[in-house]
Amino acid sequence: MKFFFKNRLANSHNLPADELLKNIQEKLESDIQNIKQELKNIPEMEEKCKDIKKNQVKITENLDEIIKIQTMIGEYLLDLNNQNYINKE
Repeated sequence: MKFFFKNRLANSHNLPADELLKNIQEKLESDIQNIKQELKNIPEMEEKCKDIKKNQVKITENLDEIIKIQTMIGEYLLDLNNQNYINKE
């Protein structure tokens, strides 16, 4: 009787372990499929990154041009203010 009880106890522990291994295997297969899909997306993502870098360069160039124009406007306004100040004296 003692052997039968221990055998039953061992079998009750084997079932959850078997289910756990099946779940782990399914999760692993799912993760592998997800990784494969993400690897397929890498070239597209690299192309998008290149486009973003190109746009950043254009934006930086435009900002530099805006800063130059603002500086010219500021210098013009300062000169105009100085001329008005000298003419008032």
